[in-house]
Amino acid sequence: MDPKFGKVSEQGRVPSLLQLCQKTLRQQLQITSADKICHVCGETPANNNFGGISCVPCRKFFKRSIELQYKCQESNYCLVNKITRNQCQACRFNKCLIIGMKISN
Repeated sequence: MDPKFGKVSEQGRVPSLLQLCQKTLRQQLQITSADKICHVCGETPANNNFGGISCVPCRKFFKRSIELQYKCQESNYCLVNKITRNQCQACRFNKCLIIGMKISN
């Protein structure tokens, strides 16, 4: 048995590299399609929080921000994604409301 190619099958054959790559790709596709993406910033994994699909950081941000008032320094249309989500709290909170997160849980 060659350790690079894994276990010997029941027929006594070692799986080919192509078979192993296909199996790995199928497993990755199943994992990727099962993950939910945060509707606020695009991070994975995400769950239904406060009525909207969000990741843990956005859920915690929303919970902290319910009683606060934020003001956008730009035009209220700032880009909110995984990298920029901490730059404009007002636009992030507005996006939370837009995706359906509700203040009263």
